[in-house]
Amino acid sequence: MTLPQQPPRLDEPVPPPRRNRTRKVLAIVAAGVVLLGGLVLAVIRIGSSDGFPDSEYRLTEPRTLADGEYQLVEGLGWMVDEGFRLSPDSNFRNPRGAGGQYTAADGKALTVTGGWGLIRDPDEARGSMLRGPATADGTTLAVPAMDMTPEGAPVEIICQVLVTTNGDTRATNPMCVWADGNTKASVELMLPGLHKPEEIDLAELAQLTLDIRAEIRQSITS
Repeated sequence: MTLPQQPPRLDEPVPPPRRNRTRKVLAIVAAGVVLLGGLVLAVIRIGSSDGFPDSEYRLTEPRTLADGEYQLVEGLGWMVDEGFRLSPDSNFRNPRGAGGQYTAADGKALTVTGGWGLIRDPDEARGSMLRGPATADGTTLAVPAMDMTPEGAPVEIICQVLVTTNGDTRATNPMCVWADGNTKASVELMLPGLHKPEEIDLAELAQLTLDIRAEIRQSITS
């Protein structure tokens, strides 16, 4: 005997048609891929917008400076490297030290200390190089930092004059600094004899600093 077919209950859900299910799944997957790709791209953009420049230049330690006027006495790159290791700087990524002590036949001496890597804020780097020596024990800032950039220079040169006292010895030491996206350095001049700080020719030292920068700053591809 054939039982009569029961009508569907009104409270039972009616199953959706299956013919478009595959198409919907593909659409959802595709949307997910697009969203994921957008997130990945956003992460890449965030990671690459940290303010650091590309690595293009390095500093060297030549045997002579200023067209041979100054001769290298001792390289100081190792000492600068140790300073970077002991005092990390969030403004300076992948730092490497460079520099040296140089002397001239007329008794003048020159100390170049710097580093190369990735510098996010060159203004902050310049300020840091000026503040450190000026606040050292036994040192007085005799002439405050001032902009001495030569006309047409590709980078700012900031200079100051320090007076250092060590026992009975008193020395006047003018210094200039530069910093760009890849390199930074200070150039400090040790003059024989006594000199009045206000009589130091900082414009001349600024030009010498710019010339030294051109000698020791090289492309990393060269």
